[in-house]
Amino acid sequence: MKPKSNSVILVEVATEEDYLAARGCGMSGLGEFSLHRYPRRLSGSAQKAATRVLVQGMENWQSRRDQLRNEYRERVAKGEVRQPTRMEKLTRIASGDPENSAVQAAKRILQNIQGQ
Repeated sequence: MKPKSNSVILVEVATEEDYLAARGCGMSGLGEFSLHRYPRRLSGSAQKAATRVLVQGMENWQSRRDQLRNEYRERVAKGEVRQPTRMEKLTRIASGDPENSAVQAAKRILQNIQGQ
């Protein structure tokens, strides 16, 4: 008989968006502000070239996000990653800026839950 091991299996806790952001494909990687901010500073051909580069970059970014989404779903199915529980989500939100109304609401909900 094999002796039982007391090994601990670590499971990553992440929402899909957190998983994507941790791997460099968060929503903040989209777009190029300078094309919108200074459109008159570029000539017509330079604007078209910059737009082509931007569109290609966005397509590559979206393709990478799709790959990571599939990877995330596979890892969830295998049990290597799990969604955060409601309490974990609330705790994370409640640790934000106290001026934010979502943070205040999360704190009230946590107080109500802990008071029960």
